[in-house]
Order: sequence, then C-alpha cells, then structure tokens
Amino acid sequence: MDGCSCASRAGCAATSTGGAAWRLPTVVELQSIVNYSVTSGPMVDATVFPAIAAGPYWTATSAAGTAAQAWSLSFANGLNSLAATSSPMSFVCVH
Repeated sequence: MDGCSCASRAGCAATSTGGAAWRLPTVVELQSIVNYSVTSGPMVDATVFPAIAAGPYWTATSAAGTAAQAWSLSFANGLNSLAATSSPMSFVCVH
C-alpha cells in the first residue's frame, strides 16, 4: 500500500488536526464513499463530501509488482484505474 504521488502523501502527512495522523485512503476505503445513484456531478453524497470533485483521486494502494503505478478512483464514474505515480491528481486524506 505505498501508491500515490509523493506530493499527495506529503500533503496528508503535513495535515494535523488535534494530533491525529492523516493518510491517503486505500482504494477500498475511497470506493466505499461512491454513490452510484448520483446521475450528475461527483458520485458522492454532496452533503457529506461537498468538496469532492468529479475527477480522479489518488489512493494509497500500489499496483501489484511496481511502485511506479498506483490505483486511483474517479468520482465522475466511480471506476478505479492505474496511473503513473508521477501523474498530478487530486487527493483526500483520512485518519
């Protein structure tokens, strides 16, 4: 589980709220907030996640056998895909 870009991992690590440790979510964790009943805009509950955009987001899940790719999730369609870890992409942090 060492996927994502260095910038997104550093962004989560630099976030602190009351001493809580923040990290990137796994692909399973990020997939769990997809709302497949949403027909336009980001496929999430906008009242719970108002800042989520429809684009792709990094996860902490690496591709099997290589650190050069990691799984991402697009809230435009709810699908996972592999991307080069050097690719710029949005991220959310969890703790």
